[in-house]
Parts: sequence; structure tokens; C-alpha cells
Amino acid sequence: MKIGSLFSGIGGLDLACEQVFDGQTVWQVEREPYCQKVLAARWPDAQRFDDVTQVSADVLEPVDVLCGGFPCQDLSIAGKRAGLDGARSGLYSEMMRLVSQLRPRFVVFENVPALMKYRERVHDDLAALGYGSMWQMCQASDVGAPHRRRRVFVLAIRDASGCTVLPRPSEQSDLFAPAWAHDAADEPWPTPTVCGNDNRKGASATSGDGLATAARWPTPCARDYKSGTGCTEATQDKRNGTAQLPEVVGGCLNPDWVELLMGLPVGWTNPDAKVGEHQWPVGRGQAQAAHEPPRVVPPRSMWNRSARVRALGNAVVPQQAAAALTRMLAAQP
Repeated sequence: MKIGSLFSGIGGLDLACEQVFDGQTVWQVEREPYCQKVLAARWPDAQRFDDVTQVSADVLEPVDVLCGGFPCQDLSIAGKRAGLDGARSGLYSEMMRLVSQLRPRFVVFENVPALMKYRERVHDDLAALGYGSMWQMCQASDVGAPHRRRRVFVLAIRDASGCTVLPRPSEQSDLFAPAWAHDAADEPWPTPTVCGNDNRKGASATSGDGLATAARWPTPCARDYKSGTGCTEATQDKRNGTAQLPEVVGGCLNPDWVELLMGLPVGWTNPDAKVGEHQWPVGRGQAQAAHEPPRVVPPRSMWNRSARVRALGNAVVPQQAAAALTRMLAAQP
């Protein structure tokens, strides 16, 4: 099958659709210059366009699958919640315009859980074009990622009808197997976000976005109170037995490690690198596994580190999307 991709980012949803539909991505639309470089490196034969408002069926090759995660800023709790008519999330209408022009067999949406509030409108818009829809809410942790990243996936099918919302997957599902969650001692990492580097408030390892701050905490252990920057046994008793971790080690998030968190092989967001293997990193609070790159790197030690981390914060976890799509396809009437 031929796949067309809107709001492509670094291609996480494209990878999932290629796997599930056994297809090939033939064109991508993405406006961010750095993401365009990543896409060019990973899909050298695909056509690329940079403005969704300026493309149409006149220039886009017909496709069997149209996928896209239109901007979530006006839906997200981090935004102003202007909805599907907001300045950014209003690009939903451009995606629907291209659905009406291209008439693909399948349409795949990805967005934040708040999209569920607009389910009736999305259903009506799709139904008017002759599509039925299926909805699946899931977390990245449902497929083994050591962070939650809740997302909703929509599969619209041409010449179908109705709107079906599938229940959240259980740990017993063959498609959704949270390997990291079986150990109660494991904790999820803060989900990577487009602005998630250090904590905004700096109050604790779990405040704000905080992935970088959390990554800099050493593994908690019983001897933490002996640290030169920690508390003594006496002060520990006064603090109700809570040991203080040693001083946080300096450094910035390593995009090579964040790629593993996001289900991508090491080097994916470095256009000049040959990609490596993917294996989920261990949960928060554990010593790093041998296969993991360092979680943090010295400041200004890596080319385009910030651009890579930002792109990853906007990305789709391919395994999460693939599991959701497979489940929805299997549940078709």
C-alpha cells in the first residue's frame, strides 16, 4: 500500500503505518526544517512538502493510507484549549480537506487524549465523507516503554459507518505487554515533551516536564544519607527517615537515550548517523543497562542536541501506534 503522511515530524507514525499496512511512505508534509532533514535521511525516495495548506490532490500522489498527527496545542492541557478551531489544532480542517480530495481507503489520526472530547464532531466530519471510525486510547507503557505518554489513535475506514471506541488494553493483551511494569520497583520516566528538559519549577524530580532532571538523579540506595551533600543519620531521623539523594549530577538530556524512550533506534534523529538497534531502557530508579547510551551529556558537547530532543518530544512512539492500529483493524465488523 502507498502511504501519505501529514504533520510527519520525524516519522514515528509513518513507521507504524508501514508495519501495519505493509506499505511504503511515498510523500510527507512537514514544516520544521530539522525534522525535514531527518525525514530526508530516513526516507530518501519520498517526496516532501513543507506547508499543509498549500498542497492538494493536484500535487500529491494518490495513496491508500493517509496518516497524520495534527498539532495538539489547542487540545492539550498545556495549551489554551481552543479546540479544533484553534490557531494550531485548526489544521485538523486541512487534514479533512485532503481526506475529501484524496479519498484514501484508510485514514489514521494521532493526538492527545483531549481529542476524545471532539469525537462526535470528528465522527460527523468523517461520516459526511463516507468514513466510519474506530478509536483506541493507550499509553506508551502499554507496549513496554518506561513512560506513559497517553495518546488516542483513530482509524477511519472508507465505505464504513459508525463510531466504535475500543476499551483500554489490559496487561493480558497479546499486543500490549508492559514488560517494565511487572516489577513494582520500577517507576516510569517523565514523558518526553517538546519543552521537557529541566523542571520548570525545579522543585523536585517529578515537577514540571522534568525528564532531564529526573535522568540526572542517581539510583536511590540505602547509603544515600552518607553523601557529602546529603543529610546525616541524625538529620535523617528528624526528617522521618527520608534519606536525601546525593547532589544531582550536571548535564543535558542525551537524544540518543531519548530515542530509546520513544521506541526509535539510536541515531534516528541524527541525519548523518547510521541508526543502531532499539531496546527499551530500564525504568526510573534503576542503574542503566549495558545497551543504553548515557542519559545525559555535557553541555554543548553534541551537535544539534536541542533540535533532536525537541523533535523527539513531538514524536509518535511507533510501537504504540502499531499496536493500536492492529487492534482496531482486528476489531472491524
